[in-house]
Amino acid sequence: MGLDDDFFELGGNSLFAVRVSAAPRARGLASVPLRDLYRTPTIRALTTSP
Repeated sequence: MGLDDDFFELGGNSLFAVRVSAAPRARGLASVPLRDLYRTPTIRALTTSP
């Protein structure tokens, strides 16, 4: 997965989005809100969104 690859175009779905969102939290990091993942489905967009 590259910086500009769309999570959903690569086969991501709502169940996998929940897992992606929770994975950082399981490691003691900030989680990715599901709303942000749906609005900005690329890594580059997630890192540059306010």
